[in-house]
Amino acid sequence: DTLTKLGFIDTFRKIHPEKKSYSWWPYAFEARERDIGWRIDYIFVSNPLASTIQDAFTQRETRGSDHGPCGAILNIAIPTQEPPIHIKPASQAALL
Repeated sequence: DTLTKLGFIDTFRKIHPEKKSYSWWPYAFEARERDIGWRIDYIFVSNPLASTIQDAFTQRETRGSDHGPCGAILNIAIPTQEPPIHIKPASQAALL
C-alpha cells in the first residue's frame, strides 16, 4: 500500500485487476496443489512506465521453491552503448 501511495504501479494488478494468482505457497497441507497461497512477490514500476506494461504474470507451475516466479513485460527500448554480446567486434575476430 505504501508503494502505491507513492505512485508506483503494481504491474500484475494493472493487467489483471481481479485475477486470483499467488506467488508463494506453504509446503504444508499440499497448499500449492489446493491453490492456497499468497501473492507476496511483486514487480512495481514508476508511474511514467505504467503505459509500457504489456503483460504481467506468475508461474505457479514452475517448481523448485515455495515461491513461483513472477514477471512483467514492458514495451520500452533501452539504448545500449556496447554491441550485443553475440556480435564479435572486429578486434576480437582478428585474434582468432
